[in-house]
Amino acid sequence: MAGADHQRRADPDGGGAVSHPLPRSAPEAQGVSRDAVRSLFARLDAELDSLHGLVLVRHGHVVAEANWEPYAVDAAHALYSVSKSFTSTAIGFAVAEGLLGVDDRLVELFPDAAPADPSPRLAELRVRHLLTMSTGHAEDTFDAVAAGIASEDSSGVAAFLALPLEHDPGARFVYNTGASYVLSALVQRLSGERLLDYLTPRLLEPLGIVGAGWQQDRHGIDFGGFGLSITTRDIAAFGEFLLRRGRAGGRQLLPAEWIDTASAAHVANASDWPDWRQGYGYQFWRSRHGFRGDGAFGQFCLVLPEHDAVIAITASLRELQEPLEILWGALDGLFPASPPERSPEPSRADGTQGAPELAHFEVPAPTGARTSPRLASLAWARYQLEPSSGFDTLEIEPHREGTTLVFEAEDGVQRIHFGATRWIPGTSTRPAEPATPIRARGAWVSDAVFRGRVVAADDPHGVDHELRLDGDDVVWTRTPLVSFGPITTRTSRGRRA
Repeated sequence: MAGADHQRRADPDGGGAVSHPLPRSAPEAQGVSRDAVRSLFARLDAELDSLHGLVLVRHGHVVAEANWEPYAVDAAHALYSVSKSFTSTAIGFAVAEGLLGVDDRLVELFPDAAPADPSPRLAELRVRHLLTMSTGHAEDTFDAVAAGIASEDSSGVAAFLALPLEHDPGARFVYNTGASYVLSALVQRLSGERLLDYLTPRLLEPLGIVGAGWQQDRHGIDFGGFGLSITTRDIAAFGEFLLRRGRAGGRQLLPAEWIDTASAAHVANASDWPDWRQGYGYQFWRSRHGFRGDGAFGQFCLVLPEHDAVIAITASLRELQEPLEILWGALDGLFPASPPERSPEPSRADGTQGAPELAHFEVPAPTGARTSPRLASLAWARYQLEPSSGFDTLEIEPHREGTTLVFEAEDGVQRIHFGATRWIPGTSTRPAEPATPIRARGAWVSDAVFRGRVVAADDPHGVDHELRLDGDDVVWTRTPLVSFGPITTRTSRGRRA
C-alpha cells in the first residue's frame, strides 16, 4: 500500500545472527525418529515448490531444521496472516493489564470514529467479534479500510465502522483482515504505542525475537492482519510460548486462560480444505491436529499439544492444504508410540542435548549452461519490447557467473544478474516501487532458450522468466510463483534494436 512504512528494529548488538533461547537437541533425545524427520524433509522437498524454512520443536527443544536456499531459518521472512495471531496476543496482554475487555463495544472504544447514530448491530459490535472474525460483515472489510486510510477525510477505523453489518455480530464467520487492523489500532489507542512496540517488551524480547518489522499505514498504525516479518526460528519460539500456555523463560508472560480461550473454537467455518473448517478462535485456526496461525502462501505456526510439539514453516506455495496433508501423514512416524531409544549423551553446558537433524535444500531453479553460443554470435542482444511489456528495451548480457537481463524504461533501469550455479543477490530498483532485495538463478537450457527464477529475499513472491531467441526477435514470458488472484503468464515480444 502506498505510504506503508517498513520499519525494522535493529539487532542491539549491531548485526549478525542472534542466539535463540530455545535449546537444541538430537531428535532421539526427545522421542523423535530421526529417520522419519529425514523422510519428511525429503518428501516436502520433492513434492512442494517450495518451502523456505522449517523448524521442528519437541518437548521445548529444537530437534530439526531445514532450509531451502537462498532462504535461511534465521533470516526475516514476511508472515502475512500469521501476523494476526500476534495481534490477538497483544489484545490478550491489553486485557490482562486492564486496558480493555473482550466484551467492550467498538462504538465506545472509538467514539470519535463511530457514526453519530450507530445501527443496533453496530452498537452491539464487541472486541470478541473482531477477534473471532464474526463481525457481521458479508465480506472482508480491508478494501474499505484501505480506502479510509488513504482518504484525507476519514480513517481506517472510521471506514470500518461506517460499513453496514449484514448479519448479527457473532452469528457467522467471515474472514476479515480489516477487523485485525482495527484491533491493532485499538492497542495503539489504549497503550499509546504502536503494536510492535507494545509487544516488544511483553512478548518478543522474552522470546528472544529481535529485528522484527511490521508494515504501517501512513498514520503510523501497524496493519495488524499482515505485515509482520520475523524468522522461521522466531515463529517456532512463538509456537512454543503458545504450547506452554503463555510461559517462556520460566515466567508466565500471559495468563494461561487467555491462551486456552484464544486457541479454542468460537465460531464455525466452512471450506473445501479440511483444516479450514475446524473452527476459528481469537485470530487462530483450529486444525485437525492442534491449532495454528497461518498466512498466505504457506506461512505456518503449527501447535500440536497432543505431541508436545511445534512446527514452524515459511514458504511460497499456491496450495495450502497440501503441506498439512504431508505433515499430518508423518506424525505417527515422527512421534512413535514407542519412541526411539533416548540418547545417553547428557545435557551439555550450553543446554544442548546432541545435534538436531539439519537439512539443506534448494528452491527449484533452472539448470543448464552459463551462456549460449548463439548469444555469443550476436554483435549485440538489445531488443525493443512491445509497450504492453512495461519496459522499453531488454538487453541480454553474459557475465562470469551467468546471464544479466537489463530492462530499461522511462522511469529507470532494472538489472538482474542470474547465477548459473548459485543464487545471486540483487535489488529490484524500479523508481515507482520500493527497493526489494531479490535472489536470481538461471541458465541456458538450449542455445536459444534461457530460463531463470527471481525470488524476493524476504517474502514468498517471485517470477519465473523465459527468453526464447527467434531470429531477430525475442519472446519473453514471465509467470509469478504465487498470487492473490489467478496465476497468469504474460508474454511479450521484442525485436533487435
